[in-house]
Amino acid sequence: MLVVLLGSNSSSYINSTEKREIMTPSAAQNLNNEDVYTPIHKNEMLCIIDRKIKEAEEEHTLLLESLSEATINASDGIDRAAKVSSTMSITDKLSRNSGRLKKLYHARNKLESVDYGICENDKCGDEIPLKRLRIRPQARFCIPCAEIKEREEQARQQRRR
Repeated sequence: MLVVLLGSNSSSYINSTEKREIMTPSAAQNLNNEDVYTPIHKNEMLCIIDRKIKEAEEEHTLLLESLSEATINASDGIDRAAKVSSTMSITDKLSRNSGRLKKLYHARNKLESVDYGICENDKCGDEIPLKRLRIRPQARFCIPCAEIKEREEQARQQRRR
């Protein structure tokens, strides 16, 4: 949410989103109390994202090494089923980690735009709480929209079964 002062002596603020709500100075002041992401938090978020990217890249390297070892050792003939299961597990972890990296890179790129920290649901557009972004900087949806999306995905998976 971008808050703009209406005139230098004005006692109200306007929310520049579609809703165009008028806010009192005290309400506008509360917006800066660390509840939502603002450009002031950019360097902090950049550090968090870069740290998480580094962790995910290191994990990716370890998983690739594990997969290589599992593939090399698969030819010993010792409990082939266990080795296939291990390889599948590592491959699954690699896939999830790749997805996480992709989302983190997207978040890092989006940090440069004015849209970072705004819910990507077309019908919402609310701010994603700063607490959520600090924990999950690649978050694309506010919590209510993320919960709806998760329920929809679970329903889709149920229908496939």
